[in-house]
Amino acid sequence: MGRAPLRYAQAATATTFARRDVDHLLLIGTVTSADSRTAAPLVYAHRTFGTHSAYAPKERLEVAQ
Repeated sequence: MGRAPLRYAQAATATTFARRDVDHLLLIGTVTSADSRTAAPLVYAHRTFGTHSAYAPKERLEVAQ
């Protein structure tokens, strides 16, 4: 059995409520549009932007002889 292709969803929202509490921010909103794609999402984690997916294709570097 093959692995399902990578997919991610993206939604645009209109924020209707926002509340900050210490180091968290709670946002409540209405989804105004949504889309899905067959690529790994770009996320910010561990102070870097990237796909951060174990299943994302890795670039192979050639070893010089």
